[in-house]
Amino acid sequence: MAMVSRKSGMKLLFGLGLVALLLSWVDWRAGARMLLAANPWLLLVNGFLFLLALWVAALRWRVLLRPQGLNPALGELFKVYWIGAFANNFLPSNIGGDLARVGWVRHYRDTAAILASVVAERTAGFFVLLACAMAGVVAHPQLLPTGELYAAFWALALLALVVLGGVLAGAEPLARRLARSSGAGVGWRGKLVHGMTRLAKAALCYRNRHAALAGACGFSLLYYLLGFAAQYTYARALHLPLTFWEVAAVTPLIYLISLLPVSFNALGIAESACVFFYLQVGLRGEEALALAFLARFVQMVYSLGGGCFLLFDKSKPLPPDRFGGP
Repeated sequence: MAMVSRKSGMKLLFGLGLVALLLSWVDWRAGARMLLAANPWLLLVNGFLFLLALWVAALRWRVLLRPQGLNPALGELFKVYWIGAFANNFLPSNIGGDLARVGWVRHYRDTAAILASVVAERTAGFFVLLACAMAGVVAHPQLLPTGELYAAFWALALLALVVLGGVLAGAEPLARRLARSSGAGVGWRGKLVHGMTRLAKAALCYRNRHAALAGACGFSLLYYLLGFAAQYTYARALHLPLTFWEVAAVTPLIYLISLLPVSFNALGIAESACVFFYLQVGLRGEEALALAFLARFVQMVYSLGGGCFLLFDKSKPLPPDRFGGP
């Protein structure tokens, strides 16, 4: 427990250190004046986009739960996703929100089936996000201002695709081998093998579910397009001279870098990436930092709805007829 607390403290200090470095580098007073002059009506539009994105994410998750024999109420998944968005404020990267979602519904049905659906969902989302980032760099090569950065991006992107392809190719044989395992053993090793066996059996249901996987990718694309639109509304609220396509090119790169689980909710990481990439399309440092801070603040405010569910929702574990169990 002490080691976990130490790691959490280091991640928090790392994120705060990056924020402090940015504040010392840019004119934060000018950025603060821009934030005070932001158009509040566009921020209300962003609230609608936030809720719509959660709804699309819930649809994506349900598409991947159905092969597991689950047909949950869409409103229930929407609530659980909102709780995950709230949890992301206090946990490393988006992984924290995923763990919160699994933990919230684990009492309702087989945890292995739910975890398998979340892994499949994140795999589809990462593939779509990487494709969007690659398209953005092709359309705006100035985002990576030096030849070394440009080459490194494409090397890492292609490596990620190769690794992802290799994992997917080897996942079914590994899952079949684990599924044939008895899971016998004692102690934590036996529990680990048993858990992996259950997860492998649950994952095997996707091997011929091409329509479900394609649907998950389609919903992922819509989800990210809504995210790009949300970022564009922040830019318009701050009166920044950005086009939607510039925002659509920059945002996937910020999202990718924010996946690094080195600080709470990518604190400092997302802001640094935002400043770096928007500098390449003509913004000043204080403009980019104001955009980053506005996005973080508004998303935190709208995610508080998930915290309200945690505090005031006293509902018991769902019966099978509501979460789709047999």
